[in-house]
Amino acid sequence: AYYAQDSDLLFRVANEQSADYREMNEILLDTRNKLWLPKVEALMREESTFFGVGGAHLGGPTGVITRLRELGYTVEPIKL
Repeated sequence: AYYAQDSDLLFRVANEQSADYREMNEILLDTRNKLWLPKVEALMREESTFFGVGGAHLGGPTGVITRLRELGYTVEPIKL
């Protein structure tokens, strides 16, 4: 999933674990994504910026890509 740049599959794999693991992911992924976005958006307004995040933060309905698109940004992968 990582090499195929399939962020939604990475998200699904990260959330296929037990209920306890999903609860931890809610804290580690969803909550962190929500807290990051205002900071990310503020930095992007100041200057061109590169952000590196773990692959599991990118996909899914609460992922960084979805949240940025909801804010009106165009998000496209860079093909390697």
